[in-house]
Amino acid sequence: LLLDQLRQRIECCVEIGRFKLAHDVPMMQPQRVGVVHERAARFGEAHSISTDFLRAVYDLIIAETCRVEDIVMGTESAGRTR
Repeated sequence: LLLDQLRQRIECCVEIGRFKLAHDVPMMQPQRVGVVHERAARFGEAHSISTDFLRAVYDLIIAETCRVEDIVMGTESAGRTR
């Protein structure tokens, strides 16, 4: 189940990368990372899960989704004419 959710998230990142490319939105949005970390910390505190653990998990997921978006945006922008 967790792996299916991760796969679905990566599939969403492909679409997000395409949207960002089409609308000239930067791939990295640091303020969003802070929001995600804050939400994970609140969840961890509410459910007695280590906030350091959740931060590490989210950092891995964020790194992978950024990698995927970079590939999508780089690959698809290389094929666009300006």
